[in-house]
Amino acid sequence: MNESMETPSRIHFEADRESIYRYQVENKSADAFIKLLLRSYSGVYTEFVQINEAELAKRSGIREEEIITGLQKLQKAGVLSYVKRPGKPQIIFQIERLDLKNLAITPANYHDRKKAALARMAAMLGYITSEDQCRSQMLLKYFGEDGAPRCGRCDVCLERNKMDLNELEFNQISEKIKVLLQISSMTLAELIYEAGYF
Repeated sequence: MNESMETPSRIHFEADRESIYRYQVENKSADAFIKLLLRSYSGVYTEFVQINEAELAKRSGIREEEIITGLQKLQKAGVLSYVKRPGKPQIIFQIERLDLKNLAITPANYHDRKKAALARMAAMLGYITSEDQCRSQMLLKYFGEDGAPRCGRCDVCLERNKMDLNELEFNQISEKIKVLLQISSMTLAELIYEAGYF
């Protein structure tokens, strides 16, 4: 990221010397301006050179806005490339960004990405709606760490602690309920009866 203050304007003459001379002859009004640029900055034919529009305005005795307009006019004519100093901070991407028309995603790759995105979304929804699993355990599992102990501090753990059950007892009851519910759906009263907690 570059601050605009640290990024001065730059120019580079794209046309060859002969073409520039021909342009000067055909456009007398631009002749003095081109000479001013060539005399003020060396190396403009070979690479981009940093310029100062305010300094050019001072040397030529015209307003800075007219300097900018003159540079833009020369750019339109294909004489030079003008990169104006940005008014805001800039972000420069170090790696080329592919154009949308050159970006091809295979159906299989798209399907995998969509499946992974849906799994992440389901995990987030589960985190929000869950009332029986430790929030810390869920977060750690989301980031690939299985088998973490209960934190004892989240809302779920605090609620579970009110039941005076240790983790082993809670897990045993939870597993028994899961097995019963896989066999058939039950009401709470039926579940309590079948689990033997009546």
